[in-house]
Amino acid sequence: MSTTQEYLPKIISINANFPKPQIHDSFDPFLSSIEQMIQQIIQQYDINSLPAYLPIITCSPITAVLPITLSLALISFEKFSSGLDQYFDNMISRWLIPGKQLEILAKRSLSFRFFTPPSNNSYFFHEIFICLTQEKDLHLAQKNIPTFLNELKLNISAVNKAKALLLSENLLLDRFETPSTLHGQLKTNDLKEFLRSTAEEKKLTDITQHLSRIMERRPKIFDRDIFSSMHNVSLLFNNNFTNSHNAKHISRIIALYYLFANNTKKNAKTNPHKRHISFKVVQINNNQSPFSLGILLSFNLLQETEKFEKIHFQQVIEAILGKVNYKADSFICDKNEEKIRTIYIEILLAEKIPSNMVKKLRQNLSVEVIAHIENSVNPIFMPRNDEELFHNVIILSKQLRYAKDLPQAIISFEKQTAKQIFFTVILLRLLKENSLSLKELFLYSQSQMTYTQDEVKIVGYLKKKYPKELNIFCLSLDKTLFFRKDFTIDLQKARQVIAENLEKIIGPYRDFNGGLILKQNEILKKLKKALEDEKQDLLIENFFHSISPSMMKNILPFNVLKYTFEAYYKALNSPLNIWQDEIDRYILTFKKTTSFGQKEKIDLELPKAQITKPISSYLETNNHIICGYLTDKDDKERIYTLLKNQK
Repeated sequence: MSTTQEYLPKIISINANFPKPQIHDSFDPFLSSIEQMIQQIIQQYDINSLPAYLPIITCSPITAVLPITLSLALISFEKFSSGLDQYFDNMISRWLIPGKQLEILAKRSLSFRFFTPPSNNSYFFHEIFICLTQEKDLHLAQKNIPTFLNELKLNISAVNKAKALLLSENLLLDRFETPSTLHGQLKTNDLKEFLRSTAEEKKLTDITQHLSRIMERRPKIFDRDIFSSMHNVSLLFNNNFTNSHNAKHISRIIALYYLFANNTKKNAKTNPHKRHISFKVVQINNNQSPFSLGILLSFNLLQETEKFEKIHFQQVIEAILGKVNYKADSFICDKNEEKIRTIYIEILLAEKIPSNMVKKLRQNLSVEVIAHIENSVNPIFMPRNDEELFHNVIILSKQLRYAKDLPQAIISFEKQTAKQIFFTVILLRLLKENSLSLKELFLYSQSQMTYTQDEVKIVGYLKKKYPKELNIFCLSLDKTLFFRKDFTIDLQKARQVIAENLEKIIGPYRDFNGGLILKQNEILKKLKKALEDEKQDLLIENFFHSISPSMMKNILPFNVLKYTFEAYYKALNSPLNIWQDEIDRYILTFKKTTSFGQKEKIDLELPKAQITKPISSYLETNNHIICGYLTDKDDKERIYTLLKNQK
């Protein structure tokens, strides 16, 4: 609806619902300006049936010229206007352009009645002005405004209906007297979707009553602004969800949703470097089939690159319970807060919910959530180093000294894409009679690898008889096969698969740069088997690869490796902060810290403390880092003093 100042025949006149100020000559022009605006808005409606059309929300025309100032105006019932202006302003400012908070440049409001034609109804008018200065914001506004204003109208209409219901049921409106509370609370109930999905006003009343009782029972936990910040929780209430759940369950989920999200936000603000996790396992229906179980989870992200979506939550559940079925339309992920995730999902069961299932979830959910948080890392742009390539070719060529020598290969990580992981292989071999080309060997194989030839040439001869053939090629694999729980890629495992498949295709060869890696993989596999707990696999891997110097992974006695991990793991739940023990010829000293910063400080102090050849390692979990050192017995007192004094 246009707000330009064009001449319209005067068909209405209005009076304010309060006495005219006596000392301000500007009030009459103010009233006249609003009167003209109201006339422009309602000229397309039947004035005598105006209440049936309320609320009315309009926006001035959007042109392609920047900057542009938009007028957004609202007419609604005066008796339901408490907090409406604040709600309207907040929604326009925060949600008209997703991801950007718009500044409200000016606004005006008026409670009024129609003098011509005469009416006993009281109305509320509110108008705000915003300015768009960027082209991308202009395009978003053009795209979003029709749908956005329609949804806003549905929300306000729902609020008005709910207030009317509250009045008809003789409930106390002053429970929601905080300006934004009723609008926020009923937004949380997602009356927008509720009205679309069902006309059962009784359910709406029941939800409101349940929430009121929750607030009355625990006023210190659920304050009167309980739902004002939960704009995205409307996702809870799609058609199927609302129709398949009773009002008591919906109210309970709303209350827990608010409580967990609010607590996570507060805790993350107090201690932003710590992971804060809250969850609740809710038995929805344990009396008749189909049986269902709801899981509500809230936690904070520590890095901007961390990601946790539906697939991650499902993998968490299946890591604990095995394969399960999920209720359709039951997944909700609130991303309203930048680094807070509040998530809900329901699983379906053919049989009555066993108590041990709930127990398993309560015991393991936090650990599995931490393990399954994905950390997205930008791919590396690194052109091939031809000098290094030439150097490697020379080294491999020198290894071929006898006719019976095996082919020599160097396998190196090349890159990754959205779906594939790539390795470059430099292979030198001696050509014999009837030797097939590498391309033919891969063509005849049934390998899961994709072969891409880069270069093939003869780089010399052995005894002037056997050509030394250089093959440079790329092998790629589906990288999803090598995802760990936290969606990091197990590069060593991928390389091992490449090496094993290459041997199946070309026969025995020498993995020139893979001997140590192969040995370390064998030790790690043995360590996992000895500890006999699959749930600890990720912790074991991270511990093993944290050992420094890296060569010590191959040298340390196996019983020392096993004992060190077990000691670290036990220390996680101990009230002590520092430990020292003796294992074989080593002294193991370790400390519980809260950040890598403390470990880095200790590492810097080691040479100053004259501690010779320490072997360091660490174990990281949700709340703590156990950093430890294996040293000679002569350094026992010095290392203990260093760790004890480090703050």
